[in-house]
Amino acid sequence: MERCFWMPADEKHLITYIENNRAKGGDGLNFDKAFWAQAAANIVQSTTCGAVTTGVAYSSKWARLCATYNIVDRVAQYSGVAWSTDSGANITAESKRLWQI
Repeated sequence: MERCFWMPADEKHLITYIENNRAKGGDGLNFDKAFWAQAAANIVQSTTCGAVTTGVAYSSKWARLCATYNIVDRVAQYSGVAWSTDSGANITAESKRLWQI
């Protein structure tokens, strides 16, 4: 059985699809099975490698992306580490040495 393999471009297509159809998920962006099946049908031509992705795979990937985002957001809030959705940790040449071990 071939596995789904997510490249950054694949994740971007998924997020863009969700942004364009966010009203179907309500305030909590909780989408039903029909939404994920439709997402798979619409995004399949954009998949860059790996197995053809199913609605279940898209739903699972979205859950993992949300969990990762929530962890990063909490770390940023409670640690004092600067973080933004636009520039990430905004590591510059000047601040790079602070991140090196």
